[in-house]
Amino acid sequence: MFSTVLTVLIALLTAGLLAWFQYFYRTKHQSKRTFLLAVLRGIAWFCLIMLLINPKINKTKSETIRPKLALLLDNSTSIRNNGYADTLRSLASLLEKNPELREKFDIETYLFGEDIQMGDSLTYSERKTNPDAALQLLGKLYKNTNSPLLLLTDGRQTHGLDYENRVGNISNSVYAVVLGDTAVWPDLKIQQVNLNRYAYLGNEFPLEVLSVYDGKTAQNSRLEVRRDGKILHAQNLNFTEEKNSIFSKFNLKASAVGNMVLEIVLIPIEGEKNTVNNRKKVALQVIDQQSKILLLTDLIHPDLGAFKKSIEQSKFRKVEIKNPIKDKIDLNDYQMVILYQPNQSFDKILQDIRQFRKNTLAVIGTKTAVDYWNSVEPAYNLLDENFAEDIQGIFQSGFKTFYVKDIGFDNFPPLKGMVMEIEPKVNFEVLLTQKIRGRNVESPLFATFESVESKHAVFFAENIWRWRAQDFLNQKNFEGFDGFMGNLVQYLSSNQKRERLQLDFETIYESNDNLRIRAGYFDEIFNFDNRAALKITLQNQQTNEHFVFPFLLQSDYYEANLNGIPPGEYTFTALVEGENLKKEGVFTVLDFDLEKQFSGADYNKLKNVSNQTGGEIFMPNEVQKLIHSLKEDSRFKPVLKEYKSDAPLIDWIWLLILMVLSLGAEWVLRKYSGLI
Repeated sequence: MFSTVLTVLIALLTAGLLAWFQYFYRTKHQSKRTFLLAVLRGIAWFCLIMLLINPKINKTKSETIRPKLALLLDNSTSIRNNGYADTLRSLASLLEKNPELREKFDIETYLFGEDIQMGDSLTYSERKTNPDAALQLLGKLYKNTNSPLLLLTDGRQTHGLDYENRVGNISNSVYAVVLGDTAVWPDLKIQQVNLNRYAYLGNEFPLEVLSVYDGKTAQNSRLEVRRDGKILHAQNLNFTEEKNSIFSKFNLKASAVGNMVLEIVLIPIEGEKNTVNNRKKVALQVIDQQSKILLLTDLIHPDLGAFKKSIEQSKFRKVEIKNPIKDKIDLNDYQMVILYQPNQSFDKILQDIRQFRKNTLAVIGTKTAVDYWNSVEPAYNLLDENFAEDIQGIFQSGFKTFYVKDIGFDNFPPLKGMVMEIEPKVNFEVLLTQKIRGRNVESPLFATFESVESKHAVFFAENIWRWRAQDFLNQKNFEGFDGFMGNLVQYLSSNQKRERLQLDFETIYESNDNLRIRAGYFDEIFNFDNRAALKITLQNQQTNEHFVFPFLLQSDYYEANLNGIPPGEYTFTALVEGENLKKEGVFTVLDFDLEKQFSGADYNKLKNVSNQTGGEIFMPNEVQKLIHSLKEDSRFKPVLKEYKSDAPLIDWIWLLILMVLSLGAEWVLRKYSGLI
């Protein structure tokens, strides 16, 4: 502050000296008018000097920040099922509008189910409950603050990591209001069912059921497995408080092709309130044959295992790895052939492949005999082979051979391939182009092409196993990469030509799943057509009820959202309006609601969470006690924050205006006095 005052004084002195020098130094005739002119000139000089040196002062601004109170409202269907929907709405409104809480806290309201969102419009439509996601997100948002979290829920979790075990990551106090019956009733439930997704016609398949009892007295029940009302298997079960779980395993026969829906039932016991979790429907697909894929190579490489595991994720397919020279091969047994890094040892089998017009997937890598391959592959030439290099893929959304979802190809680790020019002799459909050392190259990394009677695809690099591993690291499963490989194999295993309307769907869904069917539609020259109108018509085979849904455009594909349809077996027809194009299919929606598997509230879990974090637990009728506790808790105090900043002593615009006015007044006065 002292330095600022000194600077201003020096500026005043300098301005005065300059004005004195201009108007009084060596001037013989001085008057009152001369003195006024000197003052005006001094003011102008002072403003100019202040503009140049721009002296600053320190400003301190203080702000009182109240702690936040986050209301986390359970928006899942279990709240409505347990009869607490109106209770939660009343509690949320009371807490949000309470003047004592509003005076002490900044109140923010969030809804949570599978995910969390800001707002207070309760719909009770969430089919999964994940308290952990809500607590962890707000724990990070309010980290290092004295802001409590108020959880209004039944404490039941049906999705995500156990919030009780992970609440130690949160530094905020968690308060809970328990919404649900806290009384403990005897309960039987089907805890887990293990069933293969596929079975072969006429074969037996294993079914495993874990039945769990929660109660104090001995109870007897009966486990039944039914199909279309007919009992296929029955077993008597005897439970006690100590023997509270029974694992049952038995075999059933796959008797018909298609989706086989089984209902597993535990006969209710006396005094049991929740019988919804005594029933569970499961399904498997019965198939009558299996596609066989031949993988030809004379190398040992991690790619071989990756191809086999990925393709065999579908039980419709089986991969056999064989050596082109050492093993006896009958091409009639296979629907397609994978040629892994071909060389001269492939010569004899390649002639048979051409003769039988087999569809192929070729992998061209660092061990491929390029000169030999050029001599036998008529569709393209590999020129100017130089050296091995890391090659990344760049996804091309215009690919139209078959439906491909972008699973993050651009961010997958690089493959290993030879730097060379690829000269197509036929029309290539390119899914991935090459990126080498950060530079995009026009050469294809993955492409497909067709001849008159066969279809082919080619990878121009090896180490494809790295993509499957990266997909698992990204998604915690292999579904993205395996889905891509499944669509590729499906395309190459069929001798049908490309279809303009293509569908991507599952044959079995659970009612809790996200029920969506995707479609790709192409014009006559197989360019993706984003102007079409597509719709799908469903028919429930049990009730004959019909549903019609539109396909909505999603960048490079169409998608129909079927959420909300009743469980059952459905036939469907997808068609393009105004075109003679349609596809038919069948799928099953199983009746399974996770939110109905529990009755009442998990009081003990919520109590443990509150105790671990320094919070408290309350029942709905104790809301005034909750408000008093939050109001009187000395941990939740406002924080006084001070902000210091440097600001100009005088705003430059006022200095500029004052300087212009003083110079203007001086000019007018001098003009009036005849000095100009």
